[in-house]
Amino acid sequence: MQKISSLDKKLANDARNKKMMSFFMLLIMIGSVVGFGFAYYSGSSNSNSGNNSNDEDNSDLTGWPFEFNGQTMYLSNSQESVANIQVKSSKSIADYAGKVIYLDSDSSLVANEIKSTLGLYSSRIQPACFGSCEKNLPELNCSDNLIVWNSSKIDNIYQEDECVFIEGDIKTLDAFIYHTFGA
Repeated sequence: MQKISSLDKKLANDARNKKMMSFFMLLIMIGSVVGFGFAYYSGSSNSNSGNNSNDEDNSDLTGWPFEFNGQTMYLSNSQESVANIQVKSSKSIADYAGKVIYLDSDSSLVANEIKSTLGLYSSRIQPACFGSCEKNLPELNCSDNLIVWNSSKIDNIYQEDECVFIEGDIKTLDAFIYHTFGA
């Protein structure tokens, strides 16, 4: 059996409950902001170390900035750290501007680096395969703007017709991107 309470007492209880719920929600919001801020600052403390040559996903826009036509882009490695990597390609950003860039790579880091730099000037970045493959992707030869990236311990960048082959790690890719932008 419920107690009979006055309307004033019921309204006071409702107001108290609303205040408690508002205070609880405020604590959650403040905790979230502090948590995200802590995660952001602790995660970005080593992003400019220049040693990001592993193949882990690093999709945030931190790293080594460089400018092209007033637009700032970021790469995992500084231009100085990739200066010794030889690029045997005549490709420039003009060869990719407004065109589809096909990319044969299983690395999300490579795809992100290309999307955040060359992708800004191309019409789109399209995953593809060089030659035949079992994936449901276009199978291309070197008559299209195709970038083929393979992980390797030896740095090698060379061009055959419209294809650019990049063998190495993310430093090798960054050397190609700096070269393509004329940096």
